[in-house]
Amino acid sequence: MAEHQTPSDKLSAEELIDYWKQAISTQMHFNDLCVRSRQLGLTFVVAALGLNVVLLSNFENARIDIACISVHISAVIMFIAAVAVIAVWHLDLGVYHKMLRGSVAFVEEFDRKLLVPRLSPLEYGMTKFISEFSRHPDTKFENGQFTHTKTKPAGKKVRLFYCFVVLVLTSIGILIAVFV
Repeated sequence: MAEHQTPSDKLSAEELIDYWKQAISTQMHFNDLCVRSRQLGLTFVVAALGLNVVLLSNFENARIDIACISVHISAVIMFIAAVAVIAVWHLDLGVYHKMLRGSVAFVEEFDRKLLVPRLSPLEYGMTKFISEFSRHPDTKFENGQFTHTKTKPAGKKVRLFYCFVVLVLTSIGILIAVFV
């Protein structure tokens, strides 16, 4: 009796590798989008800080009235920069990071079911190794097994980064509003 063949069984090693390369390329594309959005957020931060240095040192009386309160325009710029960073944060984690996670999960499954059993002497594919070591700061790989006790997913690390940046921007904005 003939064994049941799946469509993937008909793929040559070269076709599997080409398919894997395309999947990895997609993963890299989504990672690049995440990195670019973070760079955009940091551009807002640097621009706001630079502009504030100029405004505070050269235009001490550059004030604006907001709800019957007069504040230096630098405070407003810091709050606007914080809002811009929050928008980038939502784009990064709400869109790009989710697509990256989906592509990583796809490649892990592709490796597990197709590539590794047919072409690799290892038990796991490269994406699994990267995922394990990036999600768990104390990961060890010994005797063919991953071990770890701590988990800190990339999304949580990125969320902490954005929280810190927004906290710094708003804190500076509050200090300027109160003391300048």
